[in-house]
Amino acid sequence: MTNVVVSGEQLQEAFREVAAIVDSTVAITAGPRGKTVGINKPYGAPEITKDGYKVMKGIKPEKPLNAAIASIFAQSCSQCNDKVGDGTTTCSILTSNMIMEASKSIAAGNDRVG
Repeated sequence: MTNVVVSGEQLQEAFREVAAIVDSTVAITAGPRGKTVGINKPYGAPEITKDGYKVMKGIKPEKPLNAAIASIFAQSCSQCNDKVGDGTTTCSILTSNMIMEASKSIAAGNDRVG
């Protein structure tokens, strides 16, 4: 397998796609009024859960780039779980919203670094 380097608009679009997927699937599990989500597994029966972290780990996009970005999201939630012990759903919601807001700012012509 060869390494693929992706940058610029293609990378930003992939981040936006994954952020939208995370926001639409994980955010609905948040809080006491959160909805349950079914996670299809390659073996056995689907798992029904309200745990945002399990839902996050269950996101498996078909595109390799999107799958890599989804694993970065899952790693950030895992680190939040390891260090704090809670807040993985909130972490994923904040991360996806930060990416969406940064994308809007970049599209408006603001500097990416400054």
